[in-house]
Amino acid sequence: MATRVEWAERVERWERSGLSAEKFARREGYKPEQLYWWRWKLRAGRARSLRGAGSGGGACAGPSATATRARASGCR
Repeated sequence: MATRVEWAERVERWERSGLSAEKFARREGYKPEQLYWWRWKLRAGRARSLRGAGSGGGACAGPSATATRARASGCR
């Protein structure tokens, strides 16, 4: 079974390849759904770690941040 690090490398190779998930997965011997799922999982983990990275607050912190300010700074 491949590890998270191995899947991160696979997803990165897929994205750099310019191929569709179907073509890349067929060439590499796994399912396109696995690529989509791991891309989602890795991005979700990255976003979660970025949200928790700063303790100082900023535009993304709490209910006082307006939606416009949050969007402008990349908060979701």
